[in-house]
Amino acid sequence: MEIPCIEMRSTPDFLACIPQEDIDLFERESSAVYGLSAGLQLTYLNPGWFRFADANDGQTVIERFPLGASVARVVPEPLVAFYRKGLEQAQLQRGPWEHRYECSSPDVRRVFRMRVMALRRGGFLVINGLEISEGHPAGDAPFERQDYTDYKDYKDRNGFIVMCSHCRRTRRLPAAPSTAERWDFVPSLLERPNPDISHGLCGPCLAYHYRGADD
Repeated sequence: MEIPCIEMRSTPDFLACIPQEDIDLFERESSAVYGLSAGLQLTYLNPGWFRFADANDGQTVIERFPLGASVARVVPEPLVAFYRKGLEQAQLQRGPWEHRYECSSPDVRRVFRMRVMALRRGGFLVINGLEISEGHPAGDAPFERQDYTDYKDYKDRNGFIVMCSHCRRTRRLPAAPSTAERWDFVPSLLERPNPDISHGLCGPCLAYHYRGADD
Protein backbone atom coordinates (compact mmCIF):
# COMPACT_ATOMS: atom_id res chain seq x y z
CA MET A 1 0.00 0.00 0.00
CA GLU A 2 1.04 3.60 -0.50
CA ILE A 3 1.74 5.29 2.83
CA PRO A 4 0.89 9.00 3.02
CA CYS A 5 3.69 11.48 3.58
CA ILE A 6 4.39 12.45 7.19
CA GLU A 7 2.69 15.83 6.76
CA MET A 8 -0.57 13.99 5.99
CA ARG A 9 -0.39 11.74 9.07
CA SER A 10 0.84 14.08 11.78
CA THR A 11 -0.28 17.38 13.24
CA PRO A 12 2.02 20.41 13.44
CA ASP A 13 1.69 20.42 17.23
CA PHE A 14 2.90 16.82 17.48
CA LEU A 15 5.91 17.43 15.25
CA ALA A 16 6.75 20.58 17.19
CA CYS A 17 6.98 18.78 20.55
CA ILE A 18 9.01 15.73 19.41
CA PRO A 19 12.76 16.00 18.59
CA GLN A 20 13.53 15.21 14.96
CA GLU A 21 15.80 12.29 15.89
CA ASP A 22 12.88 10.68 17.74
CA ILE A 23 10.56 11.24 14.79
CA ASP A 24 13.13 9.48 12.60
CA LEU A 25 13.11 6.51 15.01
CA PHE A 26 9.31 6.31 14.97
CA GLU A 27 9.31 6.40 11.18
CA ARG A 28 11.66 3.41 11.04
CA GLU A 29 9.90 1.47 13.81
CA SER A 30 8.18 -1.70 12.57
CA SER A 31 5.62 -1.57 15.40
CA ALA A 32 2.55 0.63 15.21
CA VAL A 33 3.32 4.01 16.80
CA TYR A 34 0.74 6.75 17.18
CA GLY A 35 0.28 10.03 18.97
CA LEU A 36 -2.75 11.15 20.94
CA SER A 37 -3.85 14.58 22.07
CA ALA A 38 -4.98 15.16 25.64
CA GLY A 39 -8.51 14.59 24.34
CA LEU A 40 -7.41 11.25 22.77
CA GLN A 41 -7.56 12.36 19.14
CA LEU A 42 -4.96 10.90 16.78
CA THR A 43 -2.10 13.32 16.19
CA TYR A 44 0.43 11.00 14.50
CA LEU A 45 0.49 7.65 12.69
CA ASN A 46 3.78 6.01 11.74
CA PRO A 47 4.26 3.81 8.64
CA GLY A 48 4.15 0.70 10.86
CA TRP A 49 0.56 1.54 11.81
CA PHE A 50 -0.47 1.53 8.14
CA ARG A 51 1.47 -1.65 7.35
CA PHE A 52 -0.17 -3.53 10.23
CA ALA A 53 -3.63 -2.36 9.17
CA ASP A 54 -2.98 -3.30 5.56
CA ALA A 55 -1.70 -6.78 6.51
CA ASN A 56 -4.86 -7.43 8.51
CA ASP A 57 -7.48 -6.30 6.01
CA GLY A 58 -7.58 -3.03 7.85
CA GLN A 59 -8.70 -0.67 5.07
CA THR A 60 -11.85 -0.08 7.09
CA VAL A 61 -9.73 0.83 10.12
CA ILE A 62 -7.66 3.25 8.03
CA GLU A 63 -10.83 4.91 6.76
CA ARG A 64 -12.46 5.06 10.21
CA PHE A 65 -9.43 6.50 11.97
CA PRO A 66 -7.91 9.34 10.01
CA LEU A 67 -5.79 11.98 11.69
CA GLY A 68 -7.89 13.74 14.30
CA ALA A 69 -10.23 10.82 14.96
CA SER A 70 -10.99 9.93 18.57
CA VAL A 71 -9.84 6.53 19.83
CA ALA A 72 -11.97 6.85 22.97
CA ARG A 73 -15.12 5.84 21.09
CA VAL A 74 -13.81 2.35 20.31
CA VAL A 75 -12.71 1.38 23.82
CA PRO A 76 -15.17 -1.27 25.07
CA GLU A 77 -17.15 -0.03 28.06
CA PRO A 78 -15.69 -2.65 30.47
CA LEU A 79 -12.19 -1.28 29.79
CA VAL A 80 -12.84 2.47 29.93
CA ALA A 81 -11.95 2.85 33.62
CA PHE A 82 -8.88 0.62 33.25
CA TYR A 83 -7.40 2.66 30.41
CA ARG A 84 -8.30 5.93 32.09
CA LYS A 85 -6.26 4.85 35.12
CA GLY A 86 -3.41 3.78 32.83
CA LEU A 87 -3.25 7.18 31.15
CA GLU A 88 -3.31 8.91 34.52
CA GLN A 89 -0.46 6.69 35.66
CA ALA A 90 1.55 7.55 32.54
CA GLN A 91 1.18 11.24 33.41
CA LEU A 92 2.28 10.75 37.01
CA GLN A 93 5.31 8.50 36.55
CA ARG A 94 8.58 9.16 34.77
CA GLY A 95 8.59 5.98 32.68
CA PRO A 96 5.94 4.56 30.34
CA TRP A 97 2.79 2.78 31.47
CA GLU A 98 2.74 -0.72 29.96
CA HIS A 99 -0.02 -3.21 29.31
CA ARG A 100 -0.14 -6.51 27.43
CA TYR A 101 -3.29 -7.29 25.50
CA GLU A 102 -4.54 -9.87 23.04
CA CYS A 103 -5.74 -9.01 19.54
CA SER A 104 -6.07 -12.35 17.78
CA SER A 105 -7.25 -13.19 14.30
CA PRO A 106 -9.32 -16.31 13.51
CA ASP A 107 -6.13 -18.28 12.82
CA VAL A 108 -3.39 -16.59 14.85
CA ARG A 109 -3.13 -15.82 18.55
CA ARG A 110 -1.43 -12.44 18.91
CA VAL A 111 -0.30 -10.70 22.07
CA PHE A 112 0.88 -7.10 22.00
CA ARG A 113 2.70 -4.91 24.48
CA MET A 114 1.36 -1.38 24.67
CA ARG A 115 3.69 1.31 25.99
CA VAL A 116 2.14 4.72 26.73
CA MET A 117 4.30 7.78 27.41
CA ALA A 118 2.97 11.18 28.42
CA LEU A 119 4.30 14.09 26.35
CA ARG A 120 5.55 17.24 28.08
CA ARG A 121 3.22 19.53 26.16
CA GLY A 122 0.21 17.29 26.73
CA GLY A 123 -1.00 14.18 24.99
CA PHE A 124 0.54 10.75 24.69
CA LEU A 125 2.77 8.58 22.52
CA VAL A 126 1.69 4.95 22.14
CA ILE A 127 3.81 2.05 20.84
CA ASN A 128 2.12 -1.30 20.17
CA GLY A 129 4.70 -4.04 19.71
CA LEU A 130 3.88 -7.62 18.74
CA GLU A 131 5.25 -10.07 21.35
CA ILE A 132 3.55 -13.38 20.51
CA SER A 133 2.27 -14.70 17.20
CA GLU A 134 1.29 -18.35 17.16
CA GLY A 135 -1.50 -20.76 16.27
CA HIS A 136 -4.41 -21.07 18.64
CA PRO A 137 -4.09 -23.97 21.10
CA ALA A 138 -6.36 -26.87 20.16
CA GLY A 139 -8.66 -28.47 22.69
CA ASP A 140 -7.52 -26.31 25.58
CA ALA A 141 -10.63 -26.78 27.73
CA PRO A 142 -12.63 -24.87 28.76
CA PHE A 143 -11.56 -22.58 25.92
CA GLU A 144 -12.35 -24.85 22.99
CA ARG A 145 -12.19 -23.57 19.43
CA GLN A 146 -15.62 -23.69 17.85
CA ASP A 147 -16.74 -22.55 14.41
CA TYR A 148 -20.50 -22.36 14.68
CA THR A 149 -22.66 -20.46 12.24
CA ASP A 150 -25.72 -20.96 14.42
CA TYR A 151 -25.17 -18.91 17.56
CA LYS A 152 -28.15 -20.10 19.60
CA ASP A 153 -25.81 -21.38 22.34
CA TYR A 154 -24.38 -17.88 22.73
CA LYS A 155 -27.34 -15.51 22.33
CA ASP A 156 -29.04 -14.41 25.52
CA ARG A 157 -32.78 -13.90 25.78
CA ASN A 158 -32.38 -10.41 24.32
CA GLY A 159 -30.50 -11.75 21.32
CA PHE A 160 -27.06 -10.43 22.34
CA ILE A 161 -23.74 -12.27 22.18
CA VAL A 162 -21.13 -11.37 24.80
CA MET A 163 -17.49 -11.41 23.67
CA CYS A 164 -14.52 -10.89 25.99
CA SER A 165 -12.84 -7.57 25.23
CA HIS A 166 -9.40 -9.09 25.82
CA CYS A 167 -9.18 -12.70 24.60
CA ARG A 168 -12.12 -12.38 22.16
CA ARG A 169 -13.73 -15.60 23.37
CA THR A 170 -17.51 -15.75 23.48
CA ARG A 171 -19.67 -16.58 26.48
CA ARG A 172 -21.68 -19.76 26.11
CA LEU A 173 -25.09 -19.78 27.75
CA PRO A 174 -25.10 -22.12 30.77
CA ALA A 175 -27.14 -25.31 30.40
CA ALA A 176 -28.32 -24.84 33.99
CA PRO A 177 -27.90 -22.13 36.68
CA SER A 178 -25.31 -24.29 38.44
CA THR A 179 -23.22 -24.82 35.28
CA ALA A 180 -19.72 -23.30 35.40
CA GLU A 181 -19.15 -20.29 33.17
CA ARG A 182 -17.62 -21.21 29.82
CA TRP A 183 -16.16 -19.07 27.06
CA ASP A 184 -15.40 -20.46 23.57
CA PHE A 185 -13.16 -19.19 20.80
CA VAL A 186 -15.50 -18.74 17.81
CA PRO A 187 -13.46 -17.81 14.70
CA SER A 188 -16.49 -17.05 12.55
CA LEU A 189 -17.42 -14.19 14.90
CA LEU A 190 -14.02 -12.62 14.17
CA GLU A 191 -14.23 -13.20 10.43
CA ARG A 192 -17.76 -11.85 10.17
CA PRO A 193 -18.51 -9.62 13.17
CA ASN A 194 -22.08 -9.95 14.35
CA PRO A 195 -24.02 -6.71 14.92
CA ASP A 196 -25.53 -8.21 18.08
CA ILE A 197 -22.17 -8.55 19.86
CA SER A 198 -21.68 -6.74 23.17
CA HIS A 199 -18.45 -6.73 25.14
CA GLY A 200 -17.51 -7.85 28.61
CA LEU A 201 -14.60 -9.61 30.31
CA CYS A 202 -14.32 -13.33 30.99
CA GLY A 203 -13.35 -14.36 34.51
CA PRO A 204 -9.69 -15.26 33.79
CA CYS A 205 -9.03 -12.03 31.85
CA LEU A 206 -10.69 -9.88 34.50
CA ALA A 207 -8.68 -11.54 37.27
CA TYR A 208 -5.31 -11.64 35.50
CA HIS A 209 -5.19 -8.71 33.06
CA TYR A 210 -7.71 -6.16 34.34
CA ARG A 211 -7.85 -6.21 38.11
CA GLY A 212 -9.87 -3.23 39.20
CA ALA A 213 -11.51 -2.75 35.79
CA ASP A 214 -14.90 -3.41 37.34
CA ASP A 215 -14.39 -0.96 40.26
